[in-house]
Amino acid sequence: MFKRLILEEWQMVIPVVAFALTFAVFLVLSAKAILLGKKQSEHMASLPLANDDGSQQKDKHSDLN
Repeated sequence: MFKRLILEEWQMVIPVVAFALTFAVFLVLSAKAILLGKKQSEHMASLPLANDDGSQQKDKHSDLN
């Protein structure tokens, strides 16, 4: 099926650039996560569970599920 598809040379640049950008973003985010300090990682891990007042109790709305 793809044997009949004729690609020009410049058209191969687009997938390569898209992959390179995706890989670069992945590397930057991975390095940032690895280099994150212990205190910051514990804070980030508790963010979804923290209420507005800073307590770690469950929300009343989560019991409905």
